[in-house]
Amino acid sequence: MVAIETDFGKIIDRNYYPYKTGIAHLLPEKDDPIENRWKDPQFDHFIQAIKHTGHSKATDIVFHLLDWSGATRKNIVARMIQLKEAAKTEHSLKSLATYAGDFGLSYVVTANADPEELEFRVTTYARLRKYLTKSNSWLGLGAFSANNRLIDALVYLDEPWEADPEFEEIFADELASLKKTPFTSMKGNSKIGRNDPCPCQSGKKFKKCCGRNT
Repeated sequence: MVAIETDFGKIIDRNYYPYKTGIAHLLPEKDDPIENRWKDPQFDHFIQAIKHTGHSKATDIVFHLLDWSGATRKNIVARMIQLKEAAKTEHSLKSLATYAGDFGLSYVVTANADPEELEFRVTTYARLRKYLTKSNSWLGLGAFSANNRLIDALVYLDEPWEADPEFEEIFADELASLKKTPFTSMKGNSKIGRNDPCPCQSGKKFKKCCGRNT
């Protein structure tokens, strides 16, 4: 038997019979603490934007994102929105990258409304970040700063990581530069320092956990 607090039990009672009898749609959604507890309009919009790209592996991407905590998802989407605003204001190229465990995400915003250039930048940046972190899955996203869309380009890399000397030689300068560029923290707006707690919540320092390969 599981004991349920009285207040929470009342909330369940409020929802149970309307759902069972098929009239749940008549309940005022704004007053439903269960319905609203896990709602995040910005993240929901983000997921819809991913689905609207029509990518064949959109479902896999969504499951990866849902593996992250609610706070992490909220922070990352907020950072993407802030980055796009900054790129629009400054008329400059902006990017961020973050990862935990075996999955990472990068975002590129450019003022140049050239689809081919954006796709090239998104793909290249995602490949470089994926390689540096030795991740098996990576989501690369991109947007034009001039419009209101959060996503204008998407690439999903899910090939198992393996060492590639030729890749390292071709992109030697880019890899060296990115090694000095910190990742975006999944807990807020700050960057992850090598001595900071790892965002995967392992309890170890970033440099001794997910950051050991960067």
